[in-house]
Amino acid sequence: MSFLAQHSLWFTELEKASQLPAFKQDYLPNVIEVIDQFGVLFGVAFGVPYEEERPRNLESEFIAWYLDGELALFYTKDQILVDRLFQMALNPQIFIKAR
Repeated sequence: MSFLAQHSLWFTELEKASQLPAFKQDYLPNVIEVIDQFGVLFGVAFGVPYEEERPRNLESEFIAWYLDGELALFYTKDQILVDRLFQMALNPQIFIKAR
């Protein structure tokens, strides 16, 4: 069964994000959050990194990256469903730039 068939609540979010343009290479977000079905894994807010503690045996069904509240990347174990980051791949400043 496909991911969307199992998680229909994500369908609208994925559809909306897939209609948006890719982030530009020089885009530097204020907030990055990475989540899965259990909640926040880690993030960076205004240059300050944070992560949530959780049991190591929890296995993510999907990973979603949000930049300033917009879905930027979403993937499951076997497929990428949204990728708006491909132009930013050459910009390491995304993780170290504090605004």
